Amino acid sequence: MKSKITLTVLLLLAVMTNFTARPQEASQTITVCPEGPPVCQFQRIQDAINASPDGATIEVGPGTYQENLFIFHSLKLIGAGPDRTEIRSLSTVEGRDVILAYGGLTEEPIKVAIEGFKITGTPRGGQAIRMQRVFNVSLRNNEIIGGGILLQNVALVEIQGNVFRDRYPFGGIGVENSGLITIKDNIIQNNGAGIDIRYTKEVNIYNNTILGNRTLGINLTDVSQASIASNTISDNGYDGISVMEFEGTISKNIIQNNNWNGIELDLKSKATVTNNMIEMNGKSGIYVLDETVRASFEANTIRDNQQYGIWVASLENVTTCRLNRVEGNKMGDYAVGPSYPLPPPSEELRQLCEGGE
Repeated sequence: MKSKITLTVLLLLAVMTNFTARPQEASQTITVCPEGPPVCQFQRIQDAINASPDGATIEVGPGTYQENLFIFHSLKLIGAGPDRTEIRSLSTVEGRDVILAYGGLTEEPIKVAIEGFKITGTPRGGQAIRMQRVFNVSLRNNEIIGGGILLQNVALVEIQGNVFRDRYPFGGIGVENSGLITIKDNIIQNNGAGIDIRYTKEVNIYNNTILGNRTLGINLTDVSQASIASNTISDNGYDGISVMEFEGTISKNIIQNNNWNGIELDLKSKATVTNNMIEMNGKSGIYVLDETVRASFEANTIRDNQQYGIWVASLENVTTCRLNRVEGNKMGDYAVGPSYPLPPPSEELRQLCEGGE
């Protein structure tokens, strides 16, 4: 297992180094267009990156740019919109990334923003965008087709208003060993997995549409201080949401028509599950796999799932269960027991959840 890089270390790095770009450099804007000079300063995006000072803004005009980019210092890379500016991988070598941002070449942590591009042609096993050791990340209003993003050892991340689609068998959004992650208002569709986050602290996943991915909609492993809220998670090949060693809240989501469970809670997780609509999933609405889980279930609607509404390994899993609407689940609304053989419906769990109402 990879060593975990804590948020404390990342923040300490920022404090110990001078993170602010020089004022005379930070405001500089460099232009790129297919025609090149004299219409604009550069014809190739990588040439503009190589010539840019720390903190510059590179404005890329409409057109298709067949390149693989390496970003090694702080900058903003701004396209004219994903319907107008496309970066298409030049390389077909397996594992090659279309854009790689790496902050390990300077003493100062770097800030990178990428906005307003369509990114296509990612070679198999590569990423449309890979970032490593970047302290401040902004990915906004991009359309990434047939590729994904992987962020490793990063912090202060905002991923907003993007489309990630058609990347199989790999995932749409991946994050490892990082902190302070916000993922909101994205469409994540027809990938291997939708969102996969591991060994990360302070994660907020809000208002995304996570649809038709071949495996898990959201998968979180060893993630704390997390909030998964107001997402639509449907028609994914495995669970809608799957968590392990998770601590946080799952609230106000619509979780429906996933082939496995709506929500699966596993191994040492501590979860508050509240105000969700969990319906018509291929297995259970909520499934608690391991006896070490502690969870609160409040004010959810859990209905018409193919196995159970709420299925827990042990009654000890349940810290609070109240005000839920659990009905119409094919094998029973409540169950307690191991995964094999399938347990009978549990009157004891029903009493725990409904007896006081």
